[in-house]
Amino acid sequence: MKREMISDTKLVEEMSTFQLSRWIALFEAINIIADTAEDQGKNIDFLHITKSPLNEYVKSTSDIVYRALKGREFNVDTNDR
Repeated sequence: MKREMISDTKLVEEMSTFQLSRWIALFEAINIIADTAEDQGKNIDFLHITKSPLNEYVKSTSDIVYRALKGREFNVDTNDR
């Protein structure tokens, strides 16, 4: 059975704030992994990255990113807390 690639491409402008926050959190997680691998002199292509910790990181971080994005959307000054 041949697998077909299904394209569900969205522009950033078309994403909900929640979707964008998840992508930003994933991007950050991958950058952290890449930086750590580089610091340890390892090639990221050969690392075994388990799904569960990565998902947990994205889940917890996306909430923080979501709140930050929503604050900017409504021009809320979060420095006054």
